Amino acid sequence: MNSLGKYKISISNIKRNKLRNSMVILAFILAVILGSIILGPVYGIQNYYVKTINEAGFNVIAIFSGNIASSNSYTLPTNFINISTMKYLENIGGVYAISPVFLAGYFSFGNSSAYFVGSNSQLKLIGSLELYKGSFIKDNSTNSNLINVDLGYNVWNKFLKGVDINQTVSLSLIVQFGFSYKYLNVKLKVIGLLSERPKIPSINLDPNNVVIANIFDIFYLFNITNYNSIPLDAIFVSASDFNSIDNLENKIVQVLSDLGYKKNVDYMIVSQKDAIYYVNNIFNQFYRFLNIIWAAILAISSLSILIVMFITVRERYREIGTLRAIGARKIDVVTMILLEGLVLCIIGIILGMFLGYIIINLLKMYYTFMQTVDNSTIIYTFSIIVPEIIASAIIFSLYPAYIASKVPPSVALRYE
Repeated sequence: MNSLGKYKISISNIKRNKLRNSMVILAFILAVILGSIILGPVYGIQNYYVKTINEAGFNVIAIFSGNIASSNSYTLPTNFINISTMKYLENIGGVYAISPVFLAGYFSFGNSSAYFVGSNSQLKLIGSLELYKGSFIKDNSTNSNLINVDLGYNVWNKFLKGVDINQTVSLSLIVQFGFSYKYLNVKLKVIGLLSERPKIPSINLDPNNVVIANIFDIFYLFNITNYNSIPLDAIFVSASDFNSIDNLENKIVQVLSDLGYKKNVDYMIVSQKDAIYYVNNIFNQFYRFLNIIWAAILAISSLSILIVMFITVRERYREIGTLRAIGARKIDVVTMILLEGLVLCIIGIILGMFLGYIIINLLKMYYTFMQTVDNSTIIYTFSIIVPEIIASAIIFSLYPAYIASKVPPSVALRYE
């Protein structure tokens, strides 16, 4: 029996049992839709977090003062990192750039706020900051009450809408002293406007909500002359390449240890590599749980084809016996049954992909997290679940096909 003949017989049988086969197709449609809705958003959110971490800086190692155990707890260090600490770190081999971070306070804009951050020119490289307009802060202090600043995207585009470079703005800076707050009027000269960028995951600092100034200009504003007496909030270090991050991190830990700093007490160190590993590890655990749900969905849809194929084999005993009597081989019978299951599966998959794509885009209109599921994520999700559905359909069709191939022609021809 040639391939075309087997195909015609299989298609003929599918048309003959439309209602029953429609139920099988529906099962596969639901499998594709549920698979894309369950797995698609998870793939999308993971990709978003990894992409955002990669965009957060250039091979960054962040050294935070104290120990930020969670978003709601903070261990005060006994030995603060300061400007002199940074001087030791910048002499380590493999350091491409280094930048101090000092949170001087914040500006309030109604229900929103923007941090006033002191740093240096290397923050632009380390933080992968892009200028929409103007220039970035310099390393030299102006020693003036008029402070040159770069404004984060939300600050110039929303909070101070209409502000432009070379303009001067007066704002009230809120500075925290223990449990009390002090208000200080500051004059800022806008020298640069930063482009919009993603928020850094797990860190309560939105790069779009910052006002960046030279750290020594801020020290001058506060009449600070002994720079080493002021604790830094963080030091950002950039490695020369991504693969050398771990090696540089070990060197930094060693230098800080030699200086008397205790890891996870006086400081906490996190690299981009650590952050990506942490995110992937969390999602891998989540996938293990989702795979149980996906396996159940796959089993239910595949059981439908198993049951239908069994019924089909029983109903076609005489037909199978006739085919065997006129020369059809066992492999021909197996191929026909498998072909029927595969055709039903493919029809269900095509319809399921079409409906799944529409449903995901509809869900984007109502759920913010679904915005992470772009077209590439949908295609990737389909590339994962579709082969599994096809493989499952073939496997669950094998046993009915094997039973059909074992039907003796003499018995089948007498079967009523």
